[in-house]
Amino acid sequence: MGVTAAGALAQGAWNNHMWDAGWGWWMALMMVAFWGVVIWLVVTFVRNSEKRRPRHDEHLEKAQAVLAERLARGEIDTAEYRERLDTLR
Repeated sequence: MGVTAAGALAQGAWNNHMWDAGWGWWMALMMVAFWGVVIWLVVTFVRNSEKRRPRHDEHLEKAQAVLAERLARGEIDTAEYRERLDTLR
């Protein structure tokens, strides 16, 4: 008399097939490692994308420096300098 799938499942022969062969622990470890790598990649990507974006303060400082240079070269007068500086802030 042959063993049917239902009979083997009822006896637990298929339930522990991979665990008994030692593959279950290996596969569980690989799954944890895989998700660990995925999470690490996402965190690394997010951190690096934040570093690439200049902050608002950096843009403001650069604009103020350009404005001060234009005033020093005589391209704009002090009234225009103050007006534009107020606009930046």
